[in-house]
Amino acid sequence: MDIKKVAYGSGRSCFLEIVTNVCSQKSLIYLDTKYHNLLDILTEYTSEDNCDSFHDEWMARQCQPKMNEFLKEAENPTGNVSLYDLCDNVADCWFEHCYFTGKQAQRLQKLKFFPTVTVKPIF
Repeated sequence: MDIKKVAYGSGRSCFLEIVTNVCSQKSLIYLDTKYHNLLDILTEYTSEDNCDSFHDEWMARQCQPKMNEFLKEAENPTGNVSLYDLCDNVADCWFEHCYFTGKQAQRLQKLKFFPTVTVKPIF
């Protein structure tokens, strides 16, 4: 975890430059002055018995882009990617983070066994 703390610490200016485009002025001031608090949340482990800390939630957010990709493909199948693989990626990510219960990840993995329709372009 020390490596992450060093990486996040050295990437402060890059982070602040990126959030400048998406955050309000009030949020930017907070992030700039309290960046060390954000570092603590992102890089400090908590007790394994308590999986509902800010750290656990923030670490679990790494799964959100994978979930978004899965949901987008499930709602509007392109046939370019496998729903099975996308579902597996999300479930694997969920298993890595204690914020999600094992039961949630197992339910998600069961979804991949349902048949899906593959739509391929006709040429």
